[in-house]
Amino acid sequence: MVGVRLIERDGVKMESLYNYPAVYEALLAPDEEDKREVMRWCADHLDGPLKRVMDPACGPGTWLLPFARKGCFVAGNDLSQGMVDRAKRVLDGYPHLLVQGDMRALCMGDEHYDVTLNLDASIGHLPDHDAVLQHLQSVRTHTRPGGLYIVGLMVLDGEGLDTQKESLFVCSMTAIPTGGYASVAYASRWRDKTNKREQIEVLVSTEGVEGCPETIHEYYELLTFPSEDLRALVVASGWELEAVYSMEAPRHPKIELAPSCGDVTLILKNPDEAVG
Repeated sequence: MVGVRLIERDGVKMESLYNYPAVYEALLAPDEEDKREVMRWCADHLDGPLKRVMDPACGPGTWLLPFARKGCFVAGNDLSQGMVDRAKRVLDGYPHLLVQGDMRALCMGDEHYDVTLNLDASIGHLPDHDAVLQHLQSVRTHTRPGGLYIVGLMVLDGEGLDTQKESLFVCSMTAIPTGGYASVAYASRWRDKTNKREQIEVLVSTEGVEGCPETIHEYYELLTFPSEDLRALVVASGWELEAVYSMEAPRHPKIELAPSCGDVTLILKNPDEAVG
């Protein structure tokens, strides 16, 4: 995610789960199957060794941790200083670099990275497709030739407003590292193909989590991407489209980048010997 959010709805500012890093960490940490799948994608598509991994919207660092445990140097960026501080605790004892900053203009040191991960649709928090282009270019300048950017997003084509609510993710009551319990449910409330936006609803319930409300009910919007617009962004930023995986179908098969192919993970490869 891009940063701390205090969302305004009907003139009223709402709390965000992202403002509570320990709760977010517990509820949204990747499971073992997800981690194995991402490791497999790296093995299948990366040219050369995997030694350095970056996450441009790292949150509490939970996607960096499995790579750190395998001996990789890991680096994370997040707009939220609270998330950066939490990631420092999560990655304590492992070689790492953590930076508070904007993912459109990353400052992640002088050495290039083998793989960059951005798996939770965080790219959709950027304000428009011009900002996405800036972000893709910034990631590429930090990526070695043959390196990968593994990024999740929503591909939607056409016109009109789809108002059918769709459940996206549910986590039942889970112990929080700092004490107490919490649950979360994510849903898509509407998808506006014309304006390339999707509204997400998040409902969090907590019990005994110090400093956290018993209920957090938030809404925010994400960018969506028509397939040809997405192809153009990939080309303009200098990446090559290596593979596309469907996150909606069982076992996440490899697919073509087709109109309205939905929730996907792209594998982008940096082909250029002249990295900035």
